[in-house]
Amino acid sequence: MNTLSAKGRLPRAKRGFTLIELLVVIAIIAILAGMLLPALSKAKNKGKGAVCLGNIKQMGIANQTYSGDNDDKMPFAWMSHSLNPPPYDVPYPADNSLYGAVNGQSLLNRYMGANNMVLGEVKNLRCPSYLLPNTPAELPGSQSAVPAVYHVSHSVGWVRYAHYRVNPYLGINGLGPGIQPGWAQYGATWGNDPSTGRQVHNAIRLISVRDAANKVLASDIKQGNARQPYFPTPGSANATWNNSQGDNDRNNGLNYTQPWQAPGMSLVHNNRSQIAFIDGHAEAVPKLSPISFGTSTDEYWALTF
Repeated sequence: MNTLSAKGRLPRAKRGFTLIELLVVIAIIAILAGMLLPALSKAKNKGKGAVCLGNIKQMGIANQTYSGDNDDKMPFAWMSHSLNPPPYDVPYPADNSLYGAVNGQSLLNRYMGANNMVLGEVKNLRCPSYLLPNTPAELPGSQSAVPAVYHVSHSVGWVRYAHYRVNPYLGINGLGPGIQPGWAQYGATWGNDPSTGRQVHNAIRLISVRDAANKVLASDIKQGNARQPYFPTPGSANATWNNSQGDNDRNNGLNYTQPWQAPGMSLVHNNRSQIAFIDGHAEAVPKLSPISFGTSTDEYWALTF
């Protein structure tokens, strides 16, 4: 039988890729991936920054609503849970599991879609770029450094490990560093109710804030600071500034007497701090801004200055 084609020859067999051609294709793909991955990573980080800024923007809006419901008074920043009687009836257990739970973030979270389930995650107060430590959880059912409700009283879910802090000039009582020494007159104060023995927050009214569009309400926090309830402002940090590293970097904890005394703002989002302001707007503030690490005073934090 004649197996020749119509033109009198055998059909040509199909040829596959040679090893050299396959290597060239792989090399081209690797080059393209190397070009695209940084762009994808940058886009991912930008997306995380947008989520974080959205969270802190919600805090600014929540503060407006909170003050509207409370005779124009704003919330406090933090108070020690070890006071007697305990503030807001939040106990002081021996295991210290409610350390720093009585705070302004919790009061604002009531207006941010609050989750009052004990040990339930509070996503509105979680920054997606905050790296969680590989350490055991403090309580069964909890997650290390994840914002969660640890106690409920007076219809408030008291949150620990929030990745944001409100301005200490809103009123602090114990726990740790906050405002610039000698500037207490520019913020809220505390008194004592002799009839109950309880601490009384002499809150700042929204209308009393000078230049509300430029006064800080809240900020995201440094990596590793979720457990500490306090938040040193630039002016507070300056009291222990020694520039021991000689780099003039006010974000560098080694330039202070103790590393935890450095200003509390984060720079994880493209070297910027996510800041909410008293008037309700929010901005990503560059590192050397006079609001963050470009200053040694609390001009933008002291609410009635």
